[in-house]
Amino acid sequence: MKKFIKRNIKEIYVLSILITIFSVQVAYEMRGYLAFGGEVLIPLIPVMLHIWSRDDV
Repeated sequence: MKKFIKRNIKEIYVLSILITIFSVQVAYEMRGYLAFGGEVLIPLIPVMLHIWSRDDV
């Protein structure tokens, strides 16, 4: 699992940013106004995975 994350960390970061943008748009449609809630925490997932996959910690 750690090898997979190390090899694909850039793609994971890009994917999380795209998911965040999409989720902000969906939240806007559901709420009817622009507000940033829990969807802005999605980019923290690859950061935590990146820290977990490091060997020198």
